[in-house]
Amino acid sequence: MRWNYIKPLENEAMLSEYEERIGYTYPAGFCDTVKKNNGGYPEKSSVDAQNGRNFSFKRLLSFNRSDKESVWRIGIPSDEGLADRFAVFALADSGDLFCFEKATDKVFVIDHETLEAIPVAASFTGFLRKLRD
Repeated sequence: MRWNYIKPLENEAMLSEYEERIGYTYPAGFCDTVKKNNGGYPEKSSVDAQNGRNFSFKRLLSFNRSDKESVWRIGIPSDEGLADRFAVFALADSGDLFCFEKATDKVFVIDHETLEAIPVAASFTGFLRKLRD
């Protein structure tokens, strides 16, 4: 997959630093993607959640502390234990958050208005396969 507007990682240690901060280790395939495409916009950006709702994948969040749209600045709301259950990794155009469920590595989107966690894919690889024009 092609990615645009990539922001090179200032330091690969930022990824593990953030993982330590949130108590979660991102899947290896995701980490490889971030190392090559940090903060990038995917060429294909439309994805359907398992409930049939469509979301537009805007960008991977950056792991650089200084970037505006980074995991360091954009977090999961602490309401209802969401921050304990999920690890954010990307933004939707609507402001919704794409996240990994920490216990399973499944991909969810959290609706920013209702805080509903909506299943999208069983894995990051499965998520990438679901992206379309």
